[in-house]
Amino acid sequence: MHSFQLTMIDGYSTDDFRQLFQLAHEDPATLLDRIAASDIDGGLLAYQRALQVKARKKFYDPSYWLFTSNLLQLASDQATAELVADYFPIDSNIIDVGCGCGSDAIALASRTSVLAIDQNDFACQLTSANAALQRYAGRKLKLNVETAIADEFPFNTNDFVHLDPDRRSEHGRSVQLQWHSPDFPTIKKIIAQSKGGSMKLAPACSDNVADFDVPISKQWITFSRSVVQQRWWWGIEAFDPRFDTLSSYSTSSGWRHEQLPNRSQQSLTDQLEAAQQATVQIEGLGSYIGDTDPGLRAADLQVAYARRYGYRLIGDAMGFLTADELRNDSLSRWFRVLAVTKFDAKQIRKSLMALGFDGIILKTRNVRSVPVQVATMAARSGKNAATVFATQSNGKHVAIIAEACGEKDVANPAC
Repeated sequence: MHSFQLTMIDGYSTDDFRQLFQLAHEDPATLLDRIAASDIDGGLLAYQRALQVKARKKFYDPSYWLFTSNLLQLASDQATAELVADYFPIDSNIIDVGCGCGSDAIALASRTSVLAIDQNDFACQLTSANAALQRYAGRKLKLNVETAIADEFPFNTNDFVHLDPDRRSEHGRSVQLQWHSPDFPTIKKIIAQSKGGSMKLAPACSDNVADFDVPISKQWITFSRSVVQQRWWWGIEAFDPRFDTLSSYSTSSGWRHEQLPNRSQQSLTDQLEAAQQATVQIEGLGSYIGDTDPGLRAADLQVAYARRYGYRLIGDAMGFLTADELRNDSLSRWFRVLAVTKFDAKQIRKSLMALGFDGIILKTRNVRSVPVQVATMAARSGKNAATVFATQSNGKHVAIIAEACGEKDVANPAC
């Protein structure tokens, strides 16, 4: 059921929301002042202020946005929306399908002409209101908004498309396209008819790009080392279907990108051989151990990444990295190996005392369970803590004790 069929959203009437939307168009200054002054008010204005505070993790200045709880949760963060918008040709016409609160549509419309559509009339009104507030804040937007059903919309072969399918259905929230809205046949038709575009998906979506009629390249996006989106791209110059892309954002260093060959060009035998060549057991542990960006694991690109930089993977293709010397890569955090011991609290504590540490930061990979005493050590970690990498090698659990590397190890911002 879509919210335009409801009379209440987040405990407030849709009529109350629409009054806010109207004020966003007619008198945005008054609306923003009323929201900012609503600390003690228990109504919709105070609720919007609370959502704006929550939205600080996603938006640079959320005071110029309106939200519902669900559409805020589903919205692309502003940095990601702007990154995605930058890939589209500057003078293109873009149809944004499934506009939500408008975060992607507004980022796209800052660069080129956009028509945002959604079968949810409430979402369209919210996007339109947010566009009005963004214009009041000084952004120049080429944006129109229209309520429309995707499988009835007359897409043009000269149009680019940005797709954000609704992942909610009668089956609950799903990561697979067959349960999305628009449905799988409609998505397939839109992609085939468009000049190019992008589709936003859940990181865990495992649908096969080979089921589509155009070559597709995948991109995984991480924000502060958390995987936030998977994206499919077609007909866009920056994306080669033979490669997948990891784009990682941190507030300290901005965006970092890595394009790696995907497995579409490899036979299963070649894939297994490549993984075998890239992995070692604990006997092959080097001077350094590395924790990769989680997007590399979500994209199943760790083997390709290790081979590019001459690293090795401990145990299997999902293991920690290890190396004898470091390269200038940007998607790993590296640590100097100090000791290897059993994954046992007593043995770890003995090694820590010998090395002069009083606590641990625990990282695990391929570990079936964490001993209670080890978990307690990690929970009580002090300032002088070593990093313990727990993993499995030769069928046994081991603990690798390490400290973060520094400038003397490598001139590498990952260290």
